[in-house]
Amino acid sequence: PATEAPVVEVTPVPATEAPVVEETPAPATEAPIETEAPIDPPAGDTYYEKVTAIEDGNYLIVNEASSRAFNGLDAANDYVAVVIADGKIADANGAAIVEIAAMTGGYSLKITNGDKAGNYIYGKSGANSIQYGAEAVANTITFADGAATILSNETSFRYNAASGNDRFRFYKTSTTGASYIVPALYKEVSNEAPCEHANVESRDAVPASCTTPGVAAGTF
Repeated sequence: PATEAPVVEVTPVPATEAPVVEETPAPATEAPIETEAPIDPPAGDTYYEKVTAIEDGNYLIVNEASSRAFNGLDAANDYVAVVIADGKIADANGAAIVEIAAMTGGYSLKITNGDKAGNYIYGKSGANSIQYGAEAVANTITFADGAATILSNETSFRYNAASGNDRFRFYKTSTTGASYIVPALYKEVSNEAPCEHANVESRDAVPASCTTPGVAAGTF
């Protein structure tokens, strides 16, 4: 009789799952916060800095209490507004740039811009005014408490803060009162970088003495 082949049971191999790989997220990085450094000195070719000692240079004459500067004119309500920050003025804003230079007996004051450019200014004895002229006249300049006392011919250069009569001019020394304010001086400072060359001596050019054929002589 035929015999049946034995049944062989196959035991299934259990499926294995691939191991789960956990990714570690990279730590988030914040963009650095950019901060602007303070502008010191102010931007621009030049700026003006308050001084309490005088030397030759260009100046603004300023009433600090009202942030007003002399504009070169002698008329009521004639001045220009300026912004004063940390003892500096970044923009003259049309104010008179006054060249102050040492001379016999004191200092000359010469307006270099505006309607009165080229005029020296000074006071007249017994008058409240500004005198303009082509010749330098000596003024004395002294400092006290940050203000500059400018004296000329028994007059003092001050700012009159009286309402409706705001102006800069030379006032008789006998003209007194709380509204007559002694101004401050702000000296022009250049923002240009100084020369970085080690040798800055200025010398006249000397003719070269080269006699080599085919080589042109020059100067050095």
